[in-house]
Amino acid sequence: MGNSISTIHQEIEENPVVGDEARDSSEEDKVELKQESVVGVIIHSFFVIPFIIACFCVVVVAIFFLLTWENEDVYDHINKIKTGNQTVRWQSAFELSKLLSKPNPIVVEDRFVAEMIGIFNSPITKADDKRVRSYLAIAMGHTGNPEFAPPLRKALAKEDNLDNLISVISALGLLRDSAAVGSIHQYVDHPQPEVRLSAVITLGNIGQLDSIQYLQGALNDAEENVRWDAAIALAKMGDSSGQQVILRLLNREYLEKFPEVDPYEQNQIILVAIKAASCIRNSGLSEVIKKLSKNDPNMKVRNAAMEALK
Repeated sequence: MGNSISTIHQEIEENPVVGDEARDSSEEDKVELKQESVVGVIIHSFFVIPFIIACFCVVVVAIFFLLTWENEDVYDHINKIKTGNQTVRWQSAFELSKLLSKPNPIVVEDRFVAEMIGIFNSPITKADDKRVRSYLAIAMGHTGNPEFAPPLRKALAKEDNLDNLISVISALGLLRDSAAVGSIHQYVDHPQPEVRLSAVITLGNIGQLDSIQYLQGALNDAEENVRWDAAIALAKMGDSSGQQVILRLLNREYLEKFPEVDPYEQNQIILVAIKAASCIRNSGLSEVIKKLSKNDPNMKVRNAAMEALK
């Protein structure tokens, strides 16, 4: 017995820190547990809970959107144009013009035609937003329905608002209304470049040969855009008068002189110029197109150039 006690005392004396180590280890464990608990609270408070709240808000908004969303059709927009306030009217006219930019069988319905013409011909008050008439004209042009040509021609003769005048001219071009060509010729020399540009584009869309002399005159216009579209319009009619302009449009270095023309617009201009050049088959243009088919950095341009050479 005495020897056992002595042995225990001896072990304690030889290992005096065993008890202290156990206590220290226990305290460290408590500290670690406390730290883990604090970290858990922080993660839960600043990440988990906000994430749950955000998800809940998204769900609520989605449900609200689904409950309130309306799939408005053409007649809904027409009714809003007829009965809405100033802001609602022009916004609905804008939405209508967008909706009709895609094929829609409704455009040949008698009711639709009558309602559109009725709204377009309704008297404009001083408080009315001019954009309503402008967007209605574009909407009518998008339909491709020739029944809208007469009211647009009538409006062309008396339209005094610049934006509306441009829209009416453009709409007649979209409808390819040959009866309007004689009236549109006068706008090739209009004081405002936006009107001249719209007239040139419309004459190119309609494509009547008696417009060639007016478009040839537009090749000397003070505005680059007007000259460009006059050359494109002439080429579409098989006239090569604007071939030098088209050659420039096929040159990226030339287009880079215009900071307002971004890379995407550059590509679009070149694509249009390639298509126009293929209508007149000039050797100089063909050589430039051949180079584009091999060296242009844009794949669409190269493909279009290869197609034009076939």
